[in-house]
Amino acid sequence: MHDTLPDLSLLCSPRSVALVGASDDPGSIGGRALINLLKHSDFKGEVMLVNPKRESVAGMRCWPDIASLPSTPDLVLVSVPAVHVNPALRQAAARGVRFAIVYTSGFGEAGPAGKALEDEMRSIVVSSSLRVYGPNCPGLCNINERLGFTFSPSFQYDLRRGPIGLATQGGGLGRNVLQAMDRGLGIGLWCSSGNEVDLQVSDFIAHMADADGIEVIVTLIEGIKDGRKFVRAVQRAAANGKPVIALKVGRSAYGQKAAMSHTGSLTGLAEVNSALFRQLGVI
Repeated sequence: MHDTLPDLSLLCSPRSVALVGASDDPGSIGGRALINLLKHSDFKGEVMLVNPKRESVAGMRCWPDIASLPSTPDLVLVSVPAVHVNPALRQAAARGVRFAIVYTSGFGEAGPAGKALEDEMRSIVVSSSLRVYGPNCPGLCNINERLGFTFSPSFQYDLRRGPIGLATQGGGLGRNVLQAMDRGLGIGLWCSSGNEVDLQVSDFIAHMADADGIEVIVTLIEGIKDGRKFVRAVQRAAANGKPVIALKVGRSAYGQKAAMSHTGSLTGLAEVNSALFRQLGVI
């Protein structure tokens, strides 16, 4: 696996985007993602749609697969059933796509069959330059630039710009924090990493440590998969004068079980996590 802290600039602010699983159905994941991208975002780049069953969606041409796209997008959004995700990612890797956000659930959190699919996804990452965000995640919201690479129907209401960076592993708790916008709290960037087959919450903390417009970082953690990477990310934030505030969930036996079924996270001992936070000066 990649053990360096990557440059996520083209993930958070891509020049071109392809949506795999684009749909005219506003109740579907692909439909909501398309509405957020076309209607509620200020995205100025090229948008390409992929759906082998449709010639057009939302009045735009559809391509049958990633291999057929006229150009290589910086970011691919994937909203197809779990069994079709890895073939799409293989095509993305072959095209030289930099980043993919996988909304789809049914992977490591869903039992042995899902874990096998997640292991296959991990092998795609290891053997290519493609970086994967997710799976089993709500996507990414770059609110300071009004970019919603998410299927959340709430994105259109979560648009109060501000200096807070939010990095979470679960979408539900992250959305709860976003609701503080109703009280005047501005959140500039929200990254929710899901199962973390590749990119981890640590990578997003590190990106926020360098990001213009972000002054403080809030993170909601179910489990830390790479302790050294987490330490490097928090130290980068500290070096840049940005405090990190963490909420660690899954401290009880019940919470640990819930985290495993939610994002497939192994939470670790609460005492160890607390000691690490104290040592790093995490609030």
